[in-house]
Formats: sequence, structure tokens, C-alpha cells
Amino acid sequence: MSFTVANWVWHLIGFLLIVLFCLPSAYYARLEKRFATHREIATDDVVRAAYRVAGGEMRPLPDGDLAQIVEWFNGAAFIQKQPAPRHNHPPATIVLDLASGERVEILASTTDVDIRRTKGKKTVVYWAKQDKLTRYLQRLSMAEPLDVSPHE
Repeated sequence: MSFTVANWVWHLIGFLLIVLFCLPSAYYARLEKRFATHREIATDDVVRAAYRVAGGEMRPLPDGDLAQIVEWFNGAAFIQKQPAPRHNHPPATIVLDLASGERVEILASTTDVDIRRTKGKKTVVYWAKQDKLTRYLQRLSMAEPLDVSPHE
């Protein structure tokens, strides 16, 4: 059996495809994290945490709630991107300013949450599901700050 240049080229192409599709899954996980719409945040990265009620008034987040909110946020299930939040005037919004200059707003919805991430002029809005975070936002919209606690 004789190997021509064309045969060698096809063998080389096949080898490159095998290498490309069999890269370690850790590499793909890193790529996925970098380009994912719903990226996790760390509590240490939050430089300011507050919430906005329907009237537009900003209030500081109750002490001790930030770690729980970040945990719920990181555990939220991404559903789909949205062109804009589903509610023009949500009853409550959690606002997290990150050290990177990014702002994460978690907007109350009836059954889920809308998340708006803004960095510079680029804004991404998406819909996510996290029941405890939804209930917390509903309680924020109805209660005074001292009456709200994520620890039930």
C-alpha cells in the first residue's frame, strides 16, 4: 500500500480533529466559564451591595445577607437571554457593584428573577430561576429592611 501526499494530508487533518475534539474537559470548562452569560461572582468582589424598592429609594442590604445572596445567585439556573427586563418597574432590585466595575442587578419577577449585568456600555439581561432568591426579593418589596432575613 502506497501513501501519497493526499493520504498524508488527510491523516494529518484527522489527527488535528482528534486533538481538537479530545482536549481535556478542564479546558472546555474554563472556556465555558469565560463566555457564559450567567457567571458566578465572589463575595469578596462585591464593593457595594444595596437594594432598590419600587419608589426608587436605594437602601443598604441588611448585614449578613450578602454571602447568602451571592450563594443563591451563583446557584441560579440560567434560562434564557432577554432583550430587556420583563418588568419596567420591579417591586425590588438587588444592586451589586463589583470590583471589576461591573454592576449586577437582580430584579424581582413574579416567579423568577431577571438579571441585568452592566459593564461600561454593554448590558446583558437574562432570565434565571432561583426560588429562595425570588422569595427574598418578594419579601424585600413588602417589608422594612430590618424585617428581612435570608435565614428562615
